[in-house]
Amino acid sequence: MQTVFFWITWGVLSSWLLRRFYFTFGAKKILQLKYLTLGFYVSVLALGFLSWLPAARGSLTGWQLVMRGEILVVCFFLLLIASIGLLLTNNPVYHKLAVILGIGLSVLVFMMMIRLMPGSVALTFADIAPIVATFILLFANVTGLLLWQQSDLKINHSKRTGRRS
Repeated sequence: MQTVFFWITWGVLSSWLLRRFYFTFGAKKILQLKYLTLGFYVSVLALGFLSWLPAARGSLTGWQLVMRGEILVVCFFLLLIASIGLLLTNNPVYHKLAVILGIGLSVLVFMMMIRLMPGSVALTFADIAPIVATFILLFANVTGLLLWQQSDLKINHSKRTGRRS
């Protein structure tokens, strides 16, 4: 029953997102997607203050791992801050670069967690920050790719109408 509920929900949300953001250009849509993607990245940054390792491994937060010099964690948070900075600009090229970095972050978070927690680890509710961060990054990838598509539609719209935007 849960599987059916998941796929129905996924289908409805996907069709709504595609209809709303993928096919037609809108300057307002670009701004909405930019802020949504930015919000996702800031949320992941805030999750750095929660426990990323279970108690059996020291119960360290993301920022404590950065301070300990875990190279993958340091790279992760530096790239995340860079992505946020790029999204704060008004340049569509920088937005696309932020999306590329965000996709890289999604891969990096898996590498980082495999290195930090090899094998099976029993997680409690207090230790799920990296899992939540991973899901949020995947959502950010979707909104970022939609932002990229809207930027391309904006360019095509400007060429068709002969106006600069």
